[in-house]
Amino acid sequence: QAEDGIRDVERSRGLGQCVGCLLHGQGTLTSTSGYTYEGGFVNGAPSGQGKMTSISGDVYEGSFQDGNLHGQGRRTFANGNVYDGKWQSNQRHGHGTLTYQSGDIYEGEWQHGKEHGRGILTYKSGDIHVGEWQNGKEHGQGKFYYTNGDIMRVSYEHGLQHDTCTLLRKG
Repeated sequence: QAEDGIRDVERSRGLGQCVGCLLHGQGTLTSTSGYTYEGGFVNGAPSGQGKMTSISGDVYEGSFQDGNLHGQGRRTFANGNVYDGKWQSNQRHGHGTLTYQSGDIYEGEWQHGKEHGRGILTYKSGDIHVGEWQNGKEHGQGKFYYTNGDIMRVSYEHGLQHDTCTLLRKG
């Protein structure tokens, strides 16, 4: 399975209590594919609270279930992006905040690893976009709040501006 799924326990080297030759309880695992995991195990799979460091330099600290990132957790990516929020089966799912290395911040709903539902995108400049996302793209009605005081209503369809912007207030 993929690096995030850390299920190659039988080909890995681990330190911890062995039940039927599967790690169980607290332990440390170094996989043959290069990641390390420290935390809880149930029947050989990372479960409960733990910390995973990938060979690429990504670090995840949080909840695991059956070897998957699942529940509340924080992942710091090697490129500098940081996601703090809910996970389901190794994907961002539920409410969370992604802080980009650029300084932009998206806070809102996620589904299957993509922005989906209501969200707020705050740009490094201080401008703010409040709106709806679908499959990782702006979709539906939204508003832009600019640092100069302007407020614009916008409409998107699958990431593309659907019609002209409407100035709601001049700053």
